[in-house]
Amino acid sequence: MLKFLTVSLVLAAALAAGWFATRPRGTDEEQIRRLLEQARSAAASKNLGLALSVLSEEYRGEGGSKNEVRLLLLQAFRDIPGIRADFELTSLSISGDSAAAEALVRVRLRSQDGTATDLETSATLRFQREDHRRLLIYPVREWRLVEANVRRGAADLL
Repeated sequence: MLKFLTVSLVLAAALAAGWFATRPRGTDEEQIRRLLEQARSAAASKNLGLALSVLSEEYRGEGGSKNEVRLLLLQAFRDIPGIRADFELTSLSISGDSAAAEALVRVRLRSQDGTATDLETSATLRFQREDHRRLLIYPVREWRLVEANVRRGAADLL
């Protein structure tokens, strides 16, 4: 009986520690800024999974649906040797589980021969806080991008 109680307490402590370790940290604005940093990092490292984790399953906007964006990113990551993206939020308004932002987006594309192409545009971004699971068991509510409207088309950027 003592062994069962000890194992139960250790398991409960491990689950509690995991829950605290996986909770989103910071203010809503900090979490949204971290999400954009995640998108920047994904582009630089050509990490498709990380890039897609920024988008909501309900994403609609530049590039189409999330699945269509996945195909665009696959092509870009394959065909463009170097990608650097920077996002500068010029405004951000948060209301409950929704947020809207204006951003200045700068992208530098480096070709096979080393030539760089710099692109700059502004975008309207809409975020939604959504339910997810971390480590398959811990429920969390995290911000995801649900819509992006770019003043210059995404096809022009690629």
